[in-house]
Amino acid sequence: MEKLLTVIVPIYNVEKYLDKCIKSIINQTYKKLEIILINDGSPDNCGVICDNYKKIDNRIKVIHQQNQGQAISRNLGIKLSKGDYISFVDADDYLELDMYKKMMDIIEKYDCEIVECGYSEIYSDRIISTENTRDISFLDKSYLIEQLLNIEKNHIPRVAVWNKIYKKTILQNICFPDGKIHEDYLFEFNCFKKINKYVYYSEPLYNHIYFNEKSTTKQKLNPKFIDFAYIWKSILNETYKMKNKRFIDLAQYSYSLSLVNCRMIAIRNDVLFPEEYILDLKKYRKYILKNGLSIKNIYYYLFSVFPSLMYNIHQLIRK
Repeated sequence: MEKLLTVIVPIYNVEKYLDKCIKSIINQTYKKLEIILINDGSPDNCGVICDNYKKIDNRIKVIHQQNQGQAISRNLGIKLSKGDYISFVDADDYLELDMYKKMMDIIEKYDCEIVECGYSEIYSDRIISTENTRDISFLDKSYLIEQLLNIEKNHIPRVAVWNKIYKKTILQNICFPDGKIHEDYLFEFNCFKKINKYVYYSEPLYNHIYFNEKSTTKQKLNPKFIDFAYIWKSILNETYKMKNKRFIDLAQYSYSLSLVNCRMIAIRNDVLFPEEYILDLKKYRKYILKNGLSIKNIYYYLFSVFPSLMYNIHQLIRK
């Protein structure tokens, strides 16, 4: 008997892409879906598009709310969901039409709590796929956590939530941090801690849209840039509770690098760097060199001690 799969789609200012996204969901070969479209106060015609699709497909529920951000929208979707399994879709992306059928077949066969599929990056001038294979891999909990905790080597689609299906029971007491960006990191970390079986299916079934990487909007400062440090500090605190030395070492190093990166952004854009994180950078910078005396680590450490000086030297070298 087919299980009910809830698909949660937070929507904001994606009128150009939304029609293709919704069509790729309602036309899935796996039909037992609950589709929750959350119009997060979008200023364009997204709300109208959602309501029109609700009229032609009774599996669709539409929620209209004032703009509160993706994390709160996803949390609301989880709360309202009736499915045995949950999937998240970004409203400017689209799915291969057999994505959910293939992933739910894997869940039924292997009884896994999370299944992840391969994906394609869609640019205006090219498409890049992770790999064009149909291999199945079983990934160990410790491996997943270590991979996520290594900030320099973590696997972005493994951190992202959009190419996965989750068994709803593992999401109990797990939510996205309200009002934060980079929220997927903490959400995935908490999920990985609870799983017993994780399956990766390599076929690229999810299509992730990348906007023009040279656009001016990409280069503007996001005022919430400091959330990157907040998320990593939250993850570090969780590793302390786990009392696993390897996890703690990785999290201390990654938190240190997140602080350095945020400090760089603050100097580059001439904005205030919070005092709390200045103190943390002084406290945790020793963990940068503990991870090895590479040129990159030495640079990061020197930057943490002499931020303005190192930034100016970096700018001179670039010229």
